[in-house]
Amino acid sequence: MFQERYFYSRELTKDSTNLVLDEQESHHIIHVNKYNIGERFLLMNGEGIISQVEIVELLKKTVKVEIRGYEIFTPPTNILTIGVGILKNRDRMEWMIEKLTELGVHRIILLQTHRTERNKVNIERLEKVAISAIKQSGNPFMPKISISTIDEIILEEATIYSIAHCNHTIKHSLKEIYKETAPKKTILIGPEGDFTEEEVAKCLNKGFKEVSLGDLRLRTETAAIYAASIIQSLA
Repeated sequence: MFQERYFYSRELTKDSTNLVLDEQESHHIIHVNKYNIGERFLLMNGEGIISQVEIVELLKKTVKVEIRGYEIFTPPTNILTIGVGILKNRDRMEWMIEKLTELGVHRIILLQTHRTERNKVNIERLEKVAISAIKQSGNPFMPKISISTIDEIILEEATIYSIAHCNHTIKHSLKEIYKETAPKKTILIGPEGDFTEEEVAKCLNKGFKEVSLGDLRLRTETAAIYAASIIQSLA
């Protein structure tokens, strides 16, 4: 019997013939989904490979599977990077990571800014949230999650890059800035309390374009998800 449900293994490659899944995934397979020997499901590695696998052995804490076929997905040509101020509330930050992953964002950079209220982030925990999101959505690619600063990110090369902040005189919309197909797109979203004038000036001096997210003042996580939705729809 084939179960169209996704599980995850970072060990999966195109050369894999069999795998022993880790305890967390094995727990869900054995105790939550109650799968038995001979049942099949989909296994993904978050790097573009999704395999159909069959359970061949159930151990106390692990599951052994054999590969029955796989599909290799081509990486997207339009790469979207969202740089967003680190959120003070962990639950809201995890929710944001989940939704940005579901929307197919390639990179999520958590920005340490002047007004960021926390600088310590558990990247491993956020990666687990992203893994759960790719399993839920079937997205073959897990985003790269990292921490950076404005000074570091403005040195990176992008085809189209912009900064969103709470200046109501900004006239450019997302649809104007990102209307053209481009291989690398970056947008920065301010933290709670917004970017400082100095931070905005640094970005503008490097060629970033100011962009408006509308007349309403959005929460940081809402702004990031809104921006990703619009830009991805234009790809």
